[in-house]
Amino acid sequence: MVVFADEKNMTVQFRILKKVIVFVFSFSFLFLAACGESPNSVDGIDELESAAPDEGLNEDLSPDEPKACLGKVVTESSNLNIRTSPEISDNICDSIASQSYVTLLSLEPENGFYSVKTDLCEEEEFQFVSASFIELSDDCFPQEDEEDDDDTDPNPEPQILDDLGQYIEENLKFVSVVRELVRGGAKGRVEVFQLPGQGENLMCGIKHIRSYRSEAFQGKDTLCSWTAVAQEWQQKHCPDNAPHCRIMMGDASFGERMPSSWPHSTHRRGWCMDIWPMRDQGCGEKEVTWKQSCYNRDMTKDFVKLLIKHGADKGNQLFFNDPQIPDVRYLSNHDDHIHVCFKPSNGTVQQKCNSTKVDSRFCPEFFE
Repeated sequence: MVVFADEKNMTVQFRILKKVIVFVFSFSFLFLAACGESPNSVDGIDELESAAPDEGLNEDLSPDEPKACLGKVVTESSNLNIRTSPEISDNICDSIASQSYVTLLSLEPENGFYSVKTDLCEEEEFQFVSASFIELSDDCFPQEDEEDDDDTDPNPEPQILDDLGQYIEENLKFVSVVRELVRGGAKGRVEVFQLPGQGENLMCGIKHIRSYRSEAFQGKDTLCSWTAVAQEWQQKHCPDNAPHCRIMMGDASFGERMPSSWPHSTHRRGWCMDIWPMRDQGCGEKEVTWKQSCYNRDMTKDFVKLLIKHGADKGNQLFFNDPQIPDVRYLSNHDDHIHVCFKPSNGTVQQKCNSTKVDSRFCPEFFE
């Protein structure tokens, strides 16, 4: 076979060009791979696989490690901006119940999102939840290690308050005022003290959920009995002060001023208050009636027993409409709260100021 010189040269040139193209393409592929660039990725995140970024996660806070902590979802919306990454805007959760918990994989938000792991969505890998929807648990705030030369006792002995009555008289705000003792009735002098604590975070873990329309004032004897109830409840029934078992106090009493439209005729002397019933775990600080699924009858029954133990006005001013709770009376509009009074004339109430020992582990507000 005869091959012309020009044709032979063209064949050699084509082979050389082919080798150059293969070399350049291979080098470019290696260069892009080394740099982490690809047309389908955003900052190293593969959109197709929806993987979490390697950077920005705290490797010390994996779900299998004891340092991992929980975040509580707090929202009434069904659109939570739960994403596979802060950069990818696809929402992978149609809805999620408020008060649900997710495992946080980093303590600092990344571009306004916490990285979490949860089985509440379709995806079981990492997701990102808008920081505005997450409430961190106490476990998310690790204590700093103490210095070697720090002589502070890591387990200090609790402070004990022996004379509760004297403490009340010497330390709490006192109000003496003349007002109607019942709606439209005769006037009389009312002497009350303000409960320890601030705002909705009252003594012994109590939350005053009606603070916008009532004040946390009680008579001295009533306050001693109520302290005994709150301390024992937290110590024996709600040691972690969890939302579902926390005492939620509604309408209480007043200090100096009481609005003329105040609807209660029995809350004027500082002896009575309204308390929400207890809830199931996962229902948080939710207002429920005794007919609803979140209502915890057994825990509410224990709470009523504790009220009676410390001097509640059993047989008279103790109202709640669950027919399966002993020793409470039916009264209209009391499906969603317990109405309880601790009257100074009650012999048990009279003893509480002398017999109640306040423990700083459960009621630190008395020692601040």
